[in-house]
Amino acid sequence: MVALFLLTIRIMASHSNSLEPEMCAAYDTFSIGEEEEDGLVLQNDDIGIGQEGLIDARHCLVGRFLTDKVINFPAMKNTMAALWRPGKGVCIKDLSPTIFLFQFFHEVDLKRVIDSGPWTFDQHVLILKRLGENEQPHRVPLFHTLFWVQVYNLPIGFLSEKVLTNIENYVGEFQASDPNNFMGVWRNYMSIRVSIDVRQPLKRRLRLKKEGGEWFWVEFKYERLNTFCFICGLLGHTEKLCPKLYDCVDAELVRTYGPEMKAQTRRNAMSAGERWLRSAPPEDSVFNFGSSTDLGKEADLNVKNALKSGVSKSAKILNVSGSGGCELMESMAQSKQLQVAKTIGSQRVNKGKEVAVIANGMGRSGGLALLWKGTNTVSLLKFSSNFIDAEVEVPELWKWRLTGFYGYPETSRRRESWDLLRLLSTSSPLPWVCISDFNDLLAASEKRGNIVQPKWKLVGFQSAITDCNLVDLGMDGYQYTWERARGIVKWVEERLDQAFASEEWLQRFNRVKVISLESSCSDHLPILLDPNPIQPVPRHRRFRFENTWLREADCGDGGHLARDFRKRIQECKNCMANLRGRRDSEGVANFTEARNRYNELLHSHEVFWKQRAKSLWLKEGDQNTRYFHALASTRKRKNSFRSLRNNQGEWCSNSDEVDALIIDYFKNLFTSGGCNTAEVTQCVDTRITSEHNSMLLAFFSATEVKEAVFSMHPDKSPGPDGMNPAFYQKFWHIVGEDVVMACLTVIKDCSFPKGLNDTSIVLIPKKQRPECLSDMRPIALCNVLYKIISKMLANRMKLVLDLIISDSQSAFIPGRAITDNVIISAEIMHFLKRKRQGKNGVAALKIDMSKAYDRIEWSFLQAMMLKLGFDTRWVELTMLCVSTVQYNVLREGKVIGPIIPCRGLRQGDPLSLYLFIICAEGLSSLIRTKEREGLLHGVTIARGAPTVSHLFFADNSFLFFQANVNEAALIKELLAVYDRASGQVVNFNKSSISFSANVLDGVIRQVCDVLMVTDTTNHGAYLGLPSYIGRKKKEVFSYIRDKLWQRLQGWSSRMLSRAGKEILLKTVALAMPNYAMSIYLLPKELCRELEVMMNSFWWRSNHSGRKWINWAKWEYLCKPKGCGGLGFKQLHLFNIAMLGKQLWRLLTRPDSLMARILKARYYSRKSVLQASLGHNPSYVWRSILAAKDVVSKGSRVQVGSGTTISISKNPWLPDLMDGFISSNLSEELAAESVSSLMLPNQRVWDYDVISDIFNSRDKALILQIPLSFRRDEDVWYWLADSRGCYSVRSCYKILTSISPDSFAGVWRKLWKLKVPNKVKNFIWRAATNVLRTTTNLISKRVDIPSTCAVCNAQEETVIHALIECSFAKSCWISSPVGFIGHCSSFLGWLDHIFMRCGNDECNVAVMLWWKIWINRNNRGHHGHFTINEKSDGKTDITFELRTVENLRRSIKGKMAAKKQLYDVNDDGHGLVHGALCWEKPKFGWVKCNVDAAVFASQGKIGLGCVIRNSEGCFLAARGAGMTGSFGAREAEELGIREALSWIKGMQLPCVIIEMDCLQVFRALAEEFVGPNGFGLIIEDCWALVNSIGEVQFSFVCRSANFAAHSVARAASSLSGPQEWNIIPPLWLLNNL
Repeated sequence: MVALFLLTIRIMASHSNSLEPEMCAAYDTFSIGEEEEDGLVLQNDDIGIGQEGLIDARHCLVGRFLTDKVINFPAMKNTMAALWRPGKGVCIKDLSPTIFLFQFFHEVDLKRVIDSGPWTFDQHVLILKRLGENEQPHRVPLFHTLFWVQVYNLPIGFLSEKVLTNIENYVGEFQASDPNNFMGVWRNYMSIRVSIDVRQPLKRRLRLKKEGGEWFWVEFKYERLNTFCFICGLLGHTEKLCPKLYDCVDAELVRTYGPEMKAQTRRNAMSAGERWLRSAPPEDSVFNFGSSTDLGKEADLNVKNALKSGVSKSAKILNVSGSGGCELMESMAQSKQLQVAKTIGSQRVNKGKEVAVIANGMGRSGGLALLWKGTNTVSLLKFSSNFIDAEVEVPELWKWRLTGFYGYPETSRRRESWDLLRLLSTSSPLPWVCISDFNDLLAASEKRGNIVQPKWKLVGFQSAITDCNLVDLGMDGYQYTWERARGIVKWVEERLDQAFASEEWLQRFNRVKVISLESSCSDHLPILLDPNPIQPVPRHRRFRFENTWLREADCGDGGHLARDFRKRIQECKNCMANLRGRRDSEGVANFTEARNRYNELLHSHEVFWKQRAKSLWLKEGDQNTRYFHALASTRKRKNSFRSLRNNQGEWCSNSDEVDALIIDYFKNLFTSGGCNTAEVTQCVDTRITSEHNSMLLAFFSATEVKEAVFSMHPDKSPGPDGMNPAFYQKFWHIVGEDVVMACLTVIKDCSFPKGLNDTSIVLIPKKQRPECLSDMRPIALCNVLYKIISKMLANRMKLVLDLIISDSQSAFIPGRAITDNVIISAEIMHFLKRKRQGKNGVAALKIDMSKAYDRIEWSFLQAMMLKLGFDTRWVELTMLCVSTVQYNVLREGKVIGPIIPCRGLRQGDPLSLYLFIICAEGLSSLIRTKEREGLLHGVTIARGAPTVSHLFFADNSFLFFQANVNEAALIKELLAVYDRASGQVVNFNKSSISFSANVLDGVIRQVCDVLMVTDTTNHGAYLGLPSYIGRKKKEVFSYIRDKLWQRLQGWSSRMLSRAGKEILLKTVALAMPNYAMSIYLLPKELCRELEVMMNSFWWRSNHSGRKWINWAKWEYLCKPKGCGGLGFKQLHLFNIAMLGKQLWRLLTRPDSLMARILKARYYSRKSVLQASLGHNPSYVWRSILAAKDVVSKGSRVQVGSGTTISISKNPWLPDLMDGFISSNLSEELAAESVSSLMLPNQRVWDYDVISDIFNSRDKALILQIPLSFRRDEDVWYWLADSRGCYSVRSCYKILTSISPDSFAGVWRKLWKLKVPNKVKNFIWRAATNVLRTTTNLISKRVDIPSTCAVCNAQEETVIHALIECSFAKSCWISSPVGFIGHCSSFLGWLDHIFMRCGNDECNVAVMLWWKIWINRNNRGHHGHFTINEKSDGKTDITFELRTVENLRRSIKGKMAAKKQLYDVNDDGHGLVHGALCWEKPKFGWVKCNVDAAVFASQGKIGLGCVIRNSEGCFLAARGAGMTGSFGAREAEELGIREALSWIKGMQLPCVIIEMDCLQVFRALAEEFVGPNGFGLIIEDCWALVNSIGEVQFSFVCRSANFAAHSVARAASSLSGPQEWNIIPPLWLLNNL
């Protein structure tokens, strides 16, 4: 069904009470002492008219806030005006700091403010009093305020107005009683309106009794009660400020009042069954709709019934005035007009000024919604469930009336619709337009189909339109706006949606247009009424490559690059409109094709907005266009600004002025101020050797260019040329050679083509309301071609950074992490706190660099690079990238510039990160020089710990020195020297300093005076985390909870499907606390709060205002998908797994600065796995040590030479449960090293020795360990990960250790189905029994009938609703899957379906379940099915099966398009991987097939190799056996190593190694280096490859590698290695 503007929604009307209290003026008498005997008497003519004549005292209120605090007048004024929203406005003046005057301009506004109180601001009650005539505002007594009071525990015999009046006079002064007090059967409380004296305590309760009866208590609760004292009961202060605190000790205080006196706000919520319930007997007087002379009695009654749902006390009425807000409005007062309750309901649809009014519907059908946006545009007149009548006033376009009408769809009620339309035509003299779904036709030609429209319907509707003096506005586009049963015999089309207007309205809007629009899924076409169409003005847009173009088949040929995306959608709509009326087979087929193309364009539309939203976490394919659009709009709104302050502090709002301000700012910022580099560079040591320079200047290859291209995210913002990385990645097979040539030419010639290094600057505000340009962050958008060159240089430069950058810097250097600096700073701050002894104190100075990147002097950067030892050629290449830039600022679509800089590094250039830390190394060298001279002393937190004088991470810096004036002055001088050399300026206003506990106050003041900074005990955030953790850890980390809550509230659940929510929670919400959890152990209570927050977000309903049920705990959702969960994370365990990474770094990188400091402090004489908390540990150490048990469980020592591994004391066996040996060994043997278990001078296990001294368990484990021929070092590796490297995922898996699920196969197949993600989620909910069936709802204490809404025969369980219900069973019998019989659980039925059906049938089955559930909901909410029944009683699901088939094709196409979107056509070396049959190598090459066979029972493996030439002729074969209990992966790589060693001895130059183990192939292709045995053998393989010549690796299927497999199988029976040359053995001949 269609509502106004064709928006169909489900409505839940709210219930409110009609409140019409009368305001009674009460004045206190007071006397004024006589001061003068004489006075001045003036005549009326002598008075004149002054300023006070402008004040109309009739509409004035005087008020004061019940507080001693000073009220923020501007904030109060804006807040109260926004709360009241007076239609005629309000003027607020401050008469004194405590007295305020509120002047209204209409009695309606004033009365509403008085009646709707009490009002509060900042939790303080506002006492209001109406200003009397000739009364002075300062002398108005302000001691009384109005409250609604709820009276509880009043027996039935006391329920009378007289009793309530007496109670009111006890509580305060009687004002009014709620008229609903005595309506209905029973109420929990009575409501009374009372004027309360704020100088008296609040009344808590009252004792009552009848004569001769017993005493009982009635209790009072006050609505909208804010600040009051629990001790004295007075309003205006809390118990902390109560005067009675000074009269007695705390132990004697009696708190007779409490929060229970605050009444809960009466909510306007309607339960599911309220439309059938009544709070009082229905009375015609409630719906007093006057009779009309032209309507009969019966028609009048029908109209009254039609309007009941809209005019009852649950109706929502909303009016707009002022800034687009809502206010109370009474409907027409005449007897012939609608009398409406004055309670308002409204719903905002966006964050702007969009407003909506909603009329009730029946479930999901019917219902009207009027939405508008703007100021002073729409005033609602009245509405019901069949119409919304509003007055529209647009400046310069007159005032007129708009009615959205919905005619009754029932044939028996058509006359009611016509009479209602006639009645509406007489309710206002304004020009009138009526639009929407009339459910009627004016002519027989407006219907197409087999069934003819009855004549009486046509005549009746024509008569109604004539009586209303309305004219049909016609329609452009397709005329039939509603259809049913498209493509079959019963296909019907009708023009139900129309627009009519009066003659007067047409005269004013003579250019009006009504247009029918296209819809992708609804049975109605939306219609658009444009009263005053405006010709769109074309806008110039900069070229930008669209990712949607990548979805086009001919995009590579430039077929669609120049075409407008929106134009193509419109063309598709026009095509559908032209084909819609055709009923021949060709027309129907063409229409279906056009609709599929239209849906494909909608999917492209999603990609279009995803590119602009920059929401890189959310995958496409989930139809989140609305979400992406909202996100893109939010980004645009946040990043836009219209005005800024200039240097004089004046606001500049003119566009040209702002542009000039931007140009001047950046010209000044990028203008060099000169520098003196010698003072810094003389302290820098040369560290780059000639070998390093040779590596840096070696010839760049095409592979490096390609790696730079594909390391960029495809959706990164384009530069001035408009091309993004996705273009180059997608069409690398076309543009790759040209890109490689261009990049290599630039590097060779050391020169950029014109425009290549042009850069666009985008200004991103640092705060919500930027005032000046320093509040902006300039982001550089470089051309992709330049970024490729920059990345190539950066990829080489970062290889030598570890050699030239001191360990005090951890930013962007391979092997170092940002967490190192955070942990070190936390330890130092903890040391400062506990250092209370000693004569030398320590100071920690946190400095802030102002515009650090933008002020770097180019001459300083060049001098630093030359002094460090970089070759002149390399420095020239680097400076070419830095100094040839030309900026243009992008603002509101305009290009401002150009700006030619003389200094600064671009934020957004890949090279800038490394160049900045090179410059920062100059300051580090200055500090280290003074340390060596003994003039500066850092901090040493423990004996043997390294001294730390500074910590740098980009522009976040800490300096540590002894707390005395001399070293403070030296620090300031060093910063000044660095400033003169580099151009960077320290902002001392934003800098801070802290001291150790043993520093005297006088010394603190002296040091602060020297540095001109303020001292603090907490530096706030350092690198995004708290720099100091105190006792209240939950409060310290509460920012994580607040941030997560804000993000979850900002992500509207209505914009995301279940699949979108899942991805959001996993990739964004769960990632938000990751950074903090990688260093600190969050409190368990905080983790639980975060989990509850995310769980509620997951189960939250997609319908606004509807309550939801958390059907499962978060712990259940955290189970892996293969075990019946959704794969979310338990935050506490995940926190421990994150901390394990830090412990692993301490274990594997003991030479890092962080490891040396912590070792000296906590475990100086033992391993970190044996460390304890120690004395007075820091919180960061406590956190890291929380992961010790799990890291110890998963850590093992990989055997290299075995000389440093003790047989009994180290965990070196590859067993996750226990890495130590279990054999009983003598003390002498147990103390030996593992190297004693190898053959002398060989890297091979001594099988005999191992068999003699170890039990079977230890023996099998030892023989699983592969030994490297090259590496001698014994290293730690992570056993739980196949690559041997620590991963948070594998550690979390150890911590959870969930046992395998018996239905694991069912779950895996479910998540692999090719159906929409929402359907998978629905099946998961059904299989886990969390579907909203009646039995499940009853188990959650929802009071509903338990019977099935479809068959009304049995209780509705999941298995009944989807399988065993008569309707569901009929669907299954008619489907290709069939009905397979009874099953005890839905999960068992699902298992049976997956076992007996193919993939396509499984897809049909789950989609049919989905459709059955939709029909069940339609039956429950609307009373009808969308699946039809045949005449023979069977269910017709032909349309549903066709829908499933179309959906299957659509998903297949979307997956192919998604795969194609960023897929790359790359032939590599010309090898085709994954071949099913053996193929000849190219000429000049030989192919060696390698395979391995595992014989677990024999404790050995067989290795086989077969070599053939380019003609396919057999050259050689080799088979060998090897003792060891290896797995298949290790056996395969040992076979590769054996083959390479054999080929090296044969001196074959060009070899293709072909294997059928994908994991080994990928490791070899990636040149994987890992610490475990697998990684060691891969290293051995590559060492052999480098000594042979040109070797390529290829992966094939097992069928193409059968010859090598045969040799490997035969090797088990061979006594030793055996080779066959030229002539193969007979058993191999048939397999070649």
